[in-house]
Amino acid sequence: MKRIISVAIGATILLAGVCVVYAEGDELTTRSNVKTTDNETLQSSNIPLQKTTPRHENRSEVVNKFRETAYSFSLGFDYVDFEEEISYKDEETAKERLQSATNYLNTLTDNGKDFSAAENLQRNDEWKKFVKDVARLKYEDFDKSEILNDLNVAGALILQAEMHKDKPSLQYLYETINDLNSVVQGNSDKNENTRTFGNDAFEEVQSYLKSKL
Repeated sequence: MKRIISVAIGATILLAGVCVVYAEGDELTTRSNVKTTDNETLQSSNIPLQKTTPRHENRSEVVNKFRETAYSFSLGFDYVDFEEEISYKDEETAKERLQSATNYLNTLTDNGKDFSAAENLQRNDEWKKFVKDVARLKYEDFDKSEILNDLNVAGALILQAEMHKDKPSLQYLYETINDLNSVVQGNSDKNENTRTFGNDAFEEVQSYLKSKL
């Protein structure tokens, strides 16, 4: 009887240990208890195992893919040389979505005058929609062409602005999206900091991002 009770207790402890390991999206995390110097039991925060960026069930697949690619890109800035500056999968939708993204950034930053919104981007639902729009521009609206490189840069700036509340990154993002939209809509680029159109100021953007590695 004692042997049966011991086995049952052991199985219960093992099961309890397994239950504290769980997954959020594709990111495996663990939870454990620790003791303070006053012998008070505290529960640790979730500790992520090896993973580049967290995936979230409440984000669409295209947004998760965009964020992961942006993160990988920001580690090495591997650009792809394309023959064309701009190529479309859906030109009408691309122009409409890019204009919408530009309108949002204009409102968010008071037309490029105030970048303090970087402090609260993670809790901004309209920002989340903006990120999804940029992701769809890259994967659904534009085809293989130089503009994909600038959308990768935009992704790196999005992560830097959002995760680190970084105002300069939000400013560069505002300028990049505005420039892309201006040229796509048939106008000139005001800030001249995109790779797509061979602007010298692009080096400034790239140097800033590299300084954050």
